[in-house]
Amino acid sequence: MGNVVAVGLASSFLEPLEATSIHGTIGQLICLTEWMDQLGAGERYNATAARQVEDFRDFVRLHYVSERRDTAYWRDVTASHPPVVTERLEKWSRKFPSREDFEPFPLGLAHVQEQLYVPVLNGLGLLSQDLARAEMARDPKLRQRARETHASLVAEYSRAAEKCLPHRAWLESLHKETVA
Repeated sequence: MGNVVAVGLASSFLEPLEATSIHGTIGQLICLTEWMDQLGAGERYNATAARQVEDFRDFVRLHYVSERRDTAYWRDVTASHPPVVTERLEKWSRKFPSREDFEPFPLGLAHVQEQLYVPVLNGLGLLSQDLARAEMARDPKLRQRARETHASLVAEYSRAAEKCLPHRAWLESLHKETVA
């Protein structure tokens, strides 16, 4: 008794919308190996794993924030967001999301924080563009890094696209393989 640990998908599964299981497994293994020989390691590990799942749940639920109310499903989803989701959305309607909005994760491990939330909020139309512009204007180094990162990604994707077959040619090549 007491010699079994659930790790990765054996410990939890939310849904495939976000690929949280690999990240979660790695974090769990790091915590497990770091704490294994310490007194109270089981309780500490279990509390950390539970927190991890709750944080993943909140992040996944953010993806379901929608104006839709046309079916019972969407009415139920809207009425059942965890309180932390609605509280954060209310806060972020007045303030740009930041690292300080998230409790640090044990061992200083990377976790579900603003760097994941900002793109999802933006994609859902929930990120105030005025707050985003103000955040970029506040920090010239951040603005420059964003410009450089954007330019680098555009260049990288453009180079990759030049090496690819056009879509029609690729589809025709598939058809030739099945006929041959």
